[in-house]
Amino acid sequence: MKTILLVDDDELILEIGKYALQTQGGFAVFTEKRGKRVLETVRQVKPDLILLDGFLEDIDGKEVLAALKQDPECRDLPVIMLTGIIDPKIHETLLATGAIGIILKPFDPLQLAQQINEIIQTH
Repeated sequence: MKTILLVDDDELILEIGKYALQTQGGFAVFTEKRGKRVLETVRQVKPDLILLDGFLEDIDGKEVLAALKQDPECRDLPVIMLTGIIDPKIHETLLATGAIGIILKPFDPLQLAQQINEIIQTH
C-alpha cells in the first residue's frame, strides 16, 4: 500500500481527498493543513507521495515544494500539486520547481486516485 501526504488548508478538501484516496485507491492517507509543518510531517510519516495545494494560508505551496526539493531527505519524494489556477505559465513554474504533475481543483473524488496513478506512470 502506498502512503500519501495530502496537504491543503481546506478541511473539506482534506476530508473528501482522504476518503476518496482510501476507498478508491487503497492508499494510506495522512493530512496536513500547515505548509510550514510539511517537512516535519514528511519525516514522521515517510510518505511515498505528497499531494500539495498550491496556495496555503501560512505559506505558498510553491515555497513548500522548493523547500522539499532542497532538503536531501525529501528531494526525491514525488510531489503532485493541487491548484484551481489554470494558467499554463504557473503550471510550468510548478513543474520546473519539481512537481511531477498537476491536478486541477475542484477534482472529482471518484477520479482522484486514477489521476494520481496516471501521473506516476507517466513520470
